[in-house]
Amino acid sequence: MAESLPQLVTAADLHVFNIDTSSQKQMDAVIDAVSAGIRSAAGAPISAITSTVEFGGHAERFFELPGGPLLSVDEVRINDQPVEYKLRNGMLYRRAGWGRIDDDVQVTWRHGWDPVPADVVKLATNLVAAGLNEAQSEEGLASRRGLVSRQESIDDYSLQESFVRGEDEVVDLTELPDRTRQWLRERFGRQAYVTGSY
Repeated sequence: MAESLPQLVTAADLHVFNIDTSSQKQMDAVIDAVSAGIRSAAGAPISAITSTVEFGGHAERFFELPGGPLLSVDEVRINDQPVEYKLRNGMLYRRAGWGRIDDDVQVTWRHGWDPVPADVVKLATNLVAAGLNEAQSEEGLASRRGLVSRQESIDDYSLQESFVRGEDEVVDLTELPDRTRQWLRERFGRQAYVTGSY
């Protein structure tokens, strides 16, 4: 059974910055969306989780596990048989390597940051605050940044136009800017194929 990923920011984190958390349902929805967006940009779960990876055997002695700092290894199997291994500098080590190319290697381990780094919590807090503010504003989810208004008045004639310039359009106030996406990817993005988390 898959373990759901924990939220990157909590109600307690929001209270520190006096953010209104009176609507639990709305707050959870925004936190879940922000957490998913940050993880997607980072290419990693960031928070501590348990995962399983499967790969084909190879002669290399070291194997670096993806997904952030290695916290613990629960199980290592080659062709469904438990094998001995050692941890060296955050990597798995076997003197005999990891079997032959046609062998199946499976590793279950706990990894990620525990606790979530403070700068990621602050980023998530800012995005959640923006999302909650947008949802709770008089205009609701229709309010947008990047809106340009022009008003013209001549005598009793008045014209007002509002529009959004292409690249200034904000689809969602919780949207991550490209620079922030790049920073997250560079910081957390070393990944391999993870077949499941539980």
